[in-house]
Amino acid sequence: MKKLSRRDFVKKTGIFLGSTALGGFPSIVKASNKPVRIGVIFPFSGAAAKTGDDMWRGLIIAVEEINNAGGIRSLDGSKIELIKADHEGKPERE
Repeated sequence: MKKLSRRDFVKKTGIFLGSTALGGFPSIVKASNKPVRIGVIFPFSGAAAKTGDDMWRGLIIAVEEINNAGGIRSLDGSKIELIKADHEGKPERE
């Protein structure tokens, strides 16, 4: 058997540890399965309230379709949660 040099030992150990870390990383991420929270700021009051309500309803439909289909596949089925905020139709609040 060929004697392993120090340089080869360090390289092979580094490759092993690196591949182990990268191989275990996706399973750590997938194990979380936490909901994905998405914040939206629409005009729910003021002159543009109708537009904000329409946009909100459209988002609700899209999120329900995604969640009912099993959630976000690339995040191991994580569901989407929407968080809404009102900017009252004022440009300074957007």
